[in-house]
Amino acid sequence: DFHVVSGVVGLYPFTEHQRFYGFSVNPGGVPGRTNPTSGTATYQNTLVPSRSVAAFFEETYHITPALGLTVGGRYTQDWKGVNTINTSQYLIPGDPRNGTNLPSTAQFTYPFIADVNQVSSKFTPKIAVNWQATSDAMVYASATNGFKSGGLSYTARNLAGIAFGPENLWAYEIGAKTDWFEHTLRVTLSAFHYIWQGLQFTSQIAPQVSAVSNAAGATLDGFEWAITSKPASGLTLNFIGEVLQSQYTDFKTFAPSGAFKPLFVGDPRYN
Repeated sequence: DFHVVSGVVGLYPFTEHQRFYGFSVNPGGVPGRTNPTSGTATYQNTLVPSRSVAAFFEETYHITPALGLTVGGRYTQDWKGVNTINTSQYLIPGDPRNGTNLPSTAQFTYPFIADVNQVSSKFTPKIAVNWQATSDAMVYASATNGFKSGGLSYTARNLAGIAFGPENLWAYEIGAKTDWFEHTLRVTLSAFHYIWQGLQFTSQIAPQVSAVSNAAGATLDGFEWAITSKPASGLTLNFIGEVLQSQYTDFKTFAPSGAFKPLFVGDPRYN
């Protein structure tokens, strides 16, 4: 028979509202110079609301006195929004009307006004097995699914580049926890392998312009250890280390949205 050793069930609600205000002025070139460069004035007022609700459970069963099975799961639903007005205006050096409504031939106004939202949801399971081989040695293995919802960039200035997708992770781990020499030496070892789909990353595509995108796939392999020794009363020695290797396994050529393409003209890295 299975015997429940421990378990947990819960509900997690979360609500947050952030507001970002920003105003900056760059006066540009010096009046009177040949072909003075224009300056800019920018203004941003952005509200970023978010709501998250999750329900989760985890139970540990004893198949035998020494063999345990843990199963769990979590359902998450995230709602994120962006309500923004973001404007930029070119200023003509030396023009006394700077900061006012200049005629269209003398300024370029870039208003971006948006009220958008995005919903992401995912069920993420977990399963683990642990075996108490002796009173001083336990080995385990686990497989866990992780989820990071997609979102919206509060610095966006166009709808084409405002959204990015969710990130999913499968994490596999095996390890052992052991005590030696009447508990004066403890050795913990683990090896793990992570597989990502839709890994989120931020790239700077032009000065002061960045975008969040998703890589198709990535992996991470690692091995870590923690050794604790108590050779004498009052003395504890620790030796902790980790070795990691990560790589993109599938990274399509970054394809910028149409609104961003003018920023790449002349850049040898384009496409």
